[in-house]
Amino acid sequence: PADYGALVILSEAAAPLRVGELGDRGGWESSRLAHQLRRMEKRALVCRTGCPSDRRGTFVELTALGRSAFASPIIRATRS
Repeated sequence: PADYGALVILSEAAAPLRVGELGDRGGWESSRLAHQLRRMEKRALVCRTGCPSDRRGTFVELTALGRSAFASPIIRATRS
């Protein structure tokens, strides 16, 4: 699925990532990533929060449901 790349990167991150950093790691343009994150957020796979030190910045991280979806047997088989 289209969410797979973002799920991988976010699952391997030690802390929430800024949206720009996620885009850099995944090689995605900002508009494509914004649409993808919006769809993932509607399905409760990720959550976005504002950056306290920079009001323009946004962090993104997996939710419990996102971690669960990433750990599903189908996703694990795809990673192997």
